[in-house]
Amino acid sequence: MKTKFYLLLILSFSLLFIDESKATSSSNSCMTAVQSKLMPFSVQKFIPPSDKKGPIIHALLRYDRAVVMGTIVTLNGQKQVIQDWGFGSSGEPVIRISNTDGTNLRDVKMNKFPKRSFRIKTIKLDEVMKYQNQLIVDRMLKDYPTMTPVEAQKSFDELKKWFFVKFRGYIEKTKNPPYMYDEIDSIDRAWHSFLLFTDHYSEFGQKYFGTYLHHRTQSYLDAQTGTIREVVNEDKSLRDSYVNRENIFNFMRETLGEETFDTWFVKQEFNPHGGVIQNGLQ
Repeated sequence: MKTKFYLLLILSFSLLFIDESKATSSSNSCMTAVQSKLMPFSVQKFIPPSDKKGPIIHALLRYDRAVVMGTIVTLNGQKQVIQDWGFGSSGEPVIRISNTDGTNLRDVKMNKFPKRSFRIKTIKLDEVMKYQNQLIVDRMLKDYPTMTPVEAQKSFDELKKWFFVKFRGYIEKTKNPPYMYDEIDSIDRAWHSFLLFTDHYSEFGQKYFGTYLHHRTQSYLDAQTGTIREVVNEDKSLRDSYVNRENIFNFMRETLGEETFDTWFVKQEFNPHGGVIQNGLQ
C-alpha cells in the first residue's frame, strides 16, 4: 500500500514538472515569436555620413506630410502610436506602432493602412544642397551690408545643412533639438532672409522635407521642452546649460559630420559678432 502511494506521489511530481517545462517552453516560444517580428530595420531611419554620398534621412510621410514619432493613428478602429519606421528584414517598408499605453509593440506593413496614406521619403543632404536661389542671397546683401557676396552665399548653403539637422531633430522628437547658437548667427540671418520669400520658402520645405519648416524663437522652444540653455548664476542652470550644449553638439556632429561642426563651432566661420565665442560666452 505504501509502495503504491509513493509511486503515485512520484508520478504526480513528474507530471507537474513536465507541465511546468511545457509552460516555460511555450512562454519562451511566444517571446521569441514576438521578438522576431521586431527585427532591426535593414535600413535605419538616419544614416550618418560615412562616404562621399553624405547623410541620409528616411522620413515617414502621411499623405505627403512628414510624420513625427508619437503621432497617433487609427488602425482597424483602434488608436495606435507611431514609435518608429523603416524597412523590414525583407526590405518592405514598415511602421512600428504600439497601443496608446505603450503595450503591444509591433511592426505593421504599410499596405495594412489605407492605400497610399503612408510612404517613406529618402532625404539626401547632397540633394538638398543643390537648391539655389539668388533672390535670397541678394536679399541678404541688402539686409546685411557688411556681408560680402561670398559670405552671403556660404551662409545660405550652410542654412540648408541646418534645415537637415533641424528636421531630423523634429521627426525624432529629440530631447536636445538643434539650437541656433550665436556662433552660427550668419546662418540665422540667411534663414530670416529666406522667410521673406514665403512662396519659395514653403515650396522648398515641402519638396525636400515634406513639411513647412517653422521658425520659432528659442525661448518658445525651451518652454516647450523644458530645456535650460541660458547661462545664469545659479549652479544648476549653469551645469544644465553646459550639459544640454554638449548633447546638442553631439547630435549636430553626428548628423552633419566633424568638418561642418568644426566650421560652425571651432573655427566659427559664421559668427558675425566679432571675437571667438567660448562655451556660449564672448
